[in-house]
Amino acid sequence: MEVQNYTDVLPIWSVATMHCMMEVIMAFLLARLRISNSLTQTESHWFTARVLWVLWLLVTLNSVFYATYTRASGSDCDRLASIAADPNHQATPVTYAEIDGSSVISACGQALSQDPDNGRYWVQLGRGYLKREQGEAMLDAFQRAQSLGYSAAWFALAVVYHTGNGIVEADLHRAELLYKEAFQQGVGHAALGLARLYDEPGSPFFDRVKSDLWQSRFDALINQLE
Repeated sequence: MEVQNYTDVLPIWSVATMHCMMEVIMAFLLARLRISNSLTQTESHWFTARVLWVLWLLVTLNSVFYATYTRASGSDCDRLASIAADPNHQATPVTYAEIDGSSVISACGQALSQDPDNGRYWVQLGRGYLKREQGEAMLDAFQRAQSLGYSAAWFALAVVYHTGNGIVEADLHRAELLYKEAFQQGVGHAALGLARLYDEPGSPFFDRVKSDLWQSRFDALINQLE
């Protein structure tokens, strides 16, 4: 199997484990430093400088390891659950049918442990919970993203209340308000959501004129991107 990224083969070490390893290495180097007491002054200075350089290198590598691991976690969350409607999506969008709920929950949960205020990760985590039919957790994740001011969260919640997926029953009035707020925040796909909301015969929201208006707005946005 081809390894896409070298972090795929790195062991997953906890912070405590890494700190423990650093303490052992530092203790060893400090012990070696005592040997310098029996060296000439010039040799002692050289040995001290070498120890400090090694310690600096270890601390630097440790920082790089954690920075790389953080990016890898976020990258996996994006790769597994990126949503096309999100103007800030960072990877190729994944359709609902393609989502592996368990993998998304694991990857996005890990990413959030490193970056808990990342609204994009919360939205994508919510998609994982939705696929696993864990409605309460899904709603909590979307609302957490909303509390962080992440625009795609309004769209995600609008779809939930529009379709009723993951909740007890749909709330079209709430969906309409959420779609409009999402659109105002730059989520173009909200226009398509409103077009569908007003294009459902038998619904109290059925309005062909409004449907055509929002469809035209969505089409205009798509044409700008082409």
